[in-house]
Amino acid sequence: MPVEYVSSSADRLFAICKKSKSFNDGRWVLDDLKAARQLRKQLAKSKAFGSLMTPILDGAICDLVSGRQLQQRTTRPNLLFTLPQNYGHENKLDWHIDVKRLPGMKLAGVQLFAFLESVRPGGGGPVAVTGSHRIETRENVPREIIRSQLRYHSFFADVLDHAPEERADLVGKRSKLDGVELAIVELTGEPGDVYLMDLWVLHTPWPNYSDSSRVMLTQRFLLKEAYERVGPRIG
Repeated sequence: MPVEYVSSSADRLFAICKKSKSFNDGRWVLDDLKAARQLRKQLAKSKAFGSLMTPILDGAICDLVSGRQLQQRTTRPNLLFTLPQNYGHENKLDWHIDVKRLPGMKLAGVQLFAFLESVRPGGGGPVAVTGSHRIETRENVPREIIRSQLRYHSFFADVLDHAPEERADLVGKRSKLDGVELAIVELTGEPGDVYLMDLWVLHTPWPNYSDSSRVMLTQRFLLKEAYERVGPRIG
């Protein structure tokens, strides 16, 4: 992503933090957990971020879906923000796919993750199981059913039962299931870096144990047929 967009977006975010007196002189100032959670809600509702799309990104996403028509699930990007040392954030994982598997479809769309600031290992970047979108699971069922089905495989049982503080033991783990190569990957990057991911890749938010805030944006792009089945989200 262009440096200009990344810098201006980060500036707008920290301007909100400064206005709320949560961030001053490069330092976070939050008196209690309630204040931290209120700040996260305020930032999540912010409309300070515009479209992420650039010609290069548009071309990359079109290539991934073989040029088929896409529809944004939300009208604007969603902010992914966690404070340093996981302050004010729930210390739990939520392994999921972003759209239910749909009958008769091999692909639902693409999710974009973009970095506004550096996110290093342990810094709160999402953790994903690459290749998991190729493992057949039940269609039109909630995430709890998907997790229950995957637990029958020892690899996924270990992944799903891991505690957040055991990240180092999990990231990099590999296996092969039904001929599909699987790997646990932590999304890390520098300002402007972007990941594009199949909407059926199993992934989870991860606590931020670093000394820096985690600032990312995400947006989902659905194939027209998938969008017509699942509908939009408000945001």
